Amino acid sequence: MFCYYLVSHIIAGVLLSEALAQGPDITNTWLSKVPYPQSSRVSSVAGVTKTSLYIHALYFASNTMSHVAIGDLVVVGSAERMLNSFIIPLSTFFHVFCFASLGSIFAGGNEFLRFNHRYKRAVYIAERRGASAEIID
Repeated sequence: MFCYYLVSHIIAGVLLSEALAQGPDITNTWLSKVPYPQSSRVSSVAGVTKTSLYIHALYFASNTMSHVAIGDLVVVGSAERMLNSFIIPLSTFFHVFCFASLGSIFAGGNEFLRFNHRYKRAVYIAERRGASAEIID
């Protein structure tokens, strides 16, 4: 889970940096929808705090990574669309990696659990046969 939040944080920073790199006029970026909801597009983030911008970017990154696509924050410009077209397939492979890792942890053939069981059994047998503490530890 930590890895997912770390990747979301990095993607949020990239999305926010790309949008702020457009200059003071944010009309053609996803930031024109911040803060949500609003009746019309905004052209500046002058009244929005950095915390609010980050939270919106993290929300946008999480929606993009999880393929939820709620529609309240959407890409507007061509650069954002290109960036999003790279984020979505990469996040798909990231999800596959995470779920495969979780699957291998909980699968019946987990090597770590088998090793731990064998180790405990070997220590138990060694103690019963009178092995010294130096050998066991």
